[in-house]
Amino acid sequence: RDQGRSHTASMLAGCVFAFSGFMATNEWPQMFNGALWMPLILLFVFRAWRGEQPLISGWLAGLFLGVAWLSGHHQIPTFITVALGFLWLYLIFRNRRLWLSFVLFLSATVLTSALQTLTAWEYGHRAVRWAGAPEPVGWNDLIPYTVHTQFSTPPTSLLAVALPGKSVHTEPFMGPIALVLAGLGMWAGFGSPTVRVLSALAVFGLLLAIGPATFMHGLLYSLVPLVEKARSPSMAVVIFNFSLAALTAWGTDHLHERRRTITGAALLVVAGIALMIAATPGDDRTFAVGLMSLLAAGALAAFRPLLAGPFAALAVLLQLSTVCGAYFPNRHDPNVAHNLIKVPQAADVVAFLHTRTLPLRVAVKDEDIPYNFGDMYGVEQSGGYLASLTSNFDGLELHTERSQQVFAVGYYVARKAERPNQIPLFRSRSGLQVFENPDTLPRARVVRRFRRVANRGAVGRFIADSANDLSTTAVMLTEPPQVESCGGPDSVHIIRYIPNEVRMRANLACRGLVVLADTNFPGWHATVDGRPAQIHEVYGAFRGVVVEGGRHIIEMIYRPWTALAGGVLTLAGLASGLLVWLIARR
Repeated sequence: RDQGRSHTASMLAGCVFAFSGFMATNEWPQMFNGALWMPLILLFVFRAWRGEQPLISGWLAGLFLGVAWLSGHHQIPTFITVALGFLWLYLIFRNRRLWLSFVLFLSATVLTSALQTLTAWEYGHRAVRWAGAPEPVGWNDLIPYTVHTQFSTPPTSLLAVALPGKSVHTEPFMGPIALVLAGLGMWAGFGSPTVRVLSALAVFGLLLAIGPATFMHGLLYSLVPLVEKARSPSMAVVIFNFSLAALTAWGTDHLHERRRTITGAALLVVAGIALMIAATPGDDRTFAVGLMSLLAAGALAAFRPLLAGPFAALAVLLQLSTVCGAYFPNRHDPNVAHNLIKVPQAADVVAFLHTRTLPLRVAVKDEDIPYNFGDMYGVEQSGGYLASLTSNFDGLELHTERSQQVFAVGYYVARKAERPNQIPLFRSRSGLQVFENPDTLPRARVVRRFRRVANRGAVGRFIADSANDLSTTAVMLTEPPQVESCGGPDSVHIIRYIPNEVRMRANLACRGLVVLADTNFPGWHATVDGRPAQIHEVYGAFRGVVVEGGRHIIEMIYRPWTALAGGVLTLAGLASGLLVWLIARR
């Protein structure tokens, strides 16, 4: 509508963007959320280009790109940012006065995205990531180009733009009708600068998605920051989907021109016949797409211009439905029922665990519980499926019996015990059982003996060595604190536990180190009886605080400067966006 397209054409373009390709089939909310801001971003970039309040439009375009970066994943915002960078270079080359709009665009992006980007930057520098390489990679390690090759869209699978169910990694399907409408839009509107830019964006997204098949992706990988971190070039297909979806609006608005309508109908006839020939027995969706293309061709050739637009919209939606909504996992499907049925089977196990002393930590058998049990039910789990881990845990084997003693993994959930000494506590109706690990050390405990080692590998070896008494001796990478030895009893009780705040009540016979078997990370602050205390890293990964003899209250609160500063900057960006919008309306 902002580009002067009709209501029908604009609604059709919106439906194509929403119900085709990446947006219709992606199963990851953080990826989806990063992509869905593209229409608003481009809307204000084009307004700035047209000279409609260029400074305000540039700021609002940057604000919405910043919101896209808040989505929780860097991959698609990286590709969108790179595409917009090239677009701004082109626009400034055409009109030098737009450089200030670009500066405001960039400033708004940085400001609004800060809550995500600052914390991700801090985490990325202190984590290792499993990105598909043989070994996990750190922030300063390049993700090998072979990984990008693996997660690119092969050029041969580009037929999936017209063929349903033929995609690799990412679904690009738009259907022949939408493709023909987009082609008509390029043909009819190529005199429009907007159409030319959208066409260029479509080509850029497609070339980026196929990765190493062209030299372009390799150049970006080598020269542009963060592209190397975005390991799945196939995700860039969303730029292609969006650009073609927008172009369908131009094609729909020009269906009244008989010459172009007949051309489109002829193309649909060819596409329909080709797809029906390509359909193999059992390939119902390909046959259906071909049949719909033939019906659409006949209808477009016969309908009056007034009805061409609404019919095109209906035909496109019918064709897109062969992918969007064509398949939903359900408990009757043998391919997925095995896992889906297992999800609710652990509900009574969770109810039992909540009757035990909290906080607790469990391990599960992956074959019996093939999903992230802890995330699903809000129970602390050792292990699970993840993409990265703080680097202080890298090299520590979490699955061994002695490691689980140190990490306070008190329970094991499976159909059968893993070790003979595990004590059965509860049997679920589904056959799952809860076992207690009898030798697990307390979550919070007092340590007075230390062994200093040179590196994290030595930490793992110390834990694995059965000659070391894990209940009395801790291992550290730095100089151990000064504590006292005494024979009196010690006790530590956790009285409040939430992810970013822990409160403990300690009663020590003499000075000792209170160790909490939770991850140490910058941003944690400790107090003892309200006075600041230094946090020591124990076992290379845990938090420890020196406490004098007697009764004390220990608090640990997670307040990282990156989150506080990022939150302030993001709120400032959003507030400024509201202010700019109000100014624009006035």
